[in-house]
Amino acid sequence: MITLTQLMANPLFSVYSLTAAINRLPYQPAVISDMDLYTPRPLFTTVALIERQFNTLSLVPDQPRGAPGVANVAETRDIVSMLVPHFPLVDTIAADSLLGIRTFGSDNTLQGVNDAVSARIAAMDRKHDITLEWLRLGGVKGVIVTAVNRDTGAPLRQMDLFHTFNVDPNPVQQWPIVWATPPKADDAWASPIRSLVFQMMTSIALELGGQTFTDLCAICGLDFFNAIAVAPEVRSTFVNTPAAAQLRTTLFGMSIPYAGCEFIPYMGGVGNMAFVPPDTAYFFPRGVPDLFVEAYAPADYMETVNTLALPRYAKQELMEFDKGVMVETQQNVLPICTRPKVLWTVQAVPHVASALEAPPPPPPPANRDHRQRAAA
Repeated sequence: MITLTQLMANPLFSVYSLTAAINRLPYQPAVISDMDLYTPRPLFTTVALIERQFNTLSLVPDQPRGAPGVANVAETRDIVSMLVPHFPLVDTIAADSLLGIRTFGSDNTLQGVNDAVSARIAAMDRKHDITLEWLRLGGVKGVIVTAVNRDTGAPLRQMDLFHTFNVDPNPVQQWPIVWATPPKADDAWASPIRSLVFQMMTSIALELGGQTFTDLCAICGLDFFNAIAVAPEVRSTFVNTPAAAQLRTTLFGMSIPYAGCEFIPYMGGVGNMAFVPPDTAYFFPRGVPDLFVEAYAPADYMETVNTLALPRYAKQELMEFDKGVMVETQQNVLPICTRPKVLWTVQAVPHVASALEAPPPPPPPANRDHRQRAAA
């Protein structure tokens, strides 16, 4: 058993003279969270209700003067209900675990209970942040995965927005490109990118009907984004312009606006699970009111019954005989795309040359015996 004297003598955790204290934090993606894409919707209950109204346009047929008018078809409405998922996280800080432990970054101060609890809550809060980013990305994809296998990353529980809103998902588009891995400067898309983007914008505009949007956004895996960046069609529009500096900046904070679409690179994930596959991009329109909403439900505490929900909760409780502190943090959140039919998934695939593009076959090798006989 380790005694208090031995614990105090441990140079790693006890009050000890330190040269420096380094807090190593993993890279945490927050591209979607930083965009302020979702409109918050605090709830009093745990069920999110989305009311839809279907506006239809039709031509009014001609009738003889004096004849009765054609009956108008009333607009239809329905309600879609979704249960807001519950994401609790619990930790315990035992009193014995704080004995003789110094404050992080200090060489002469013992850690207090309040500081230890605050540090633990901050660490738990970062896990909620990355979970929320994952959920928000799921709203952009159209499928929100709420639980995964920690070892393989395989989905265990998910919410399919296409199924919830009773619409068919758009087929995954494959944009052909002539490229290597990683892409090279002389790679090029086999189809004009502007034309591919325009076709998608047309489809989204037809789906939105009377609602307009400002532009498209594409959340890109790194290979997909690199292929866009090196495409001659894209690079030619930046030549001799101040925007050319964008193609020379680092990956962090970089995006490429082209053909009414902003291509944004996305890197990072959890463990071995990348949030966005390298060759994939997720497209969605921006500037549509209430297209992306984020529903919050109250915590399952007595004091939060019938209260307006907060984005996140934290609560602590003393253990029996004051032997430690139990800490719980939780968020009850559901990011939703209310028109999932406007969501598109695109995969960049190597372009296979057709027979017309293929070079002619080489001539057959000359037969020396045949030439000798012909000469004779």
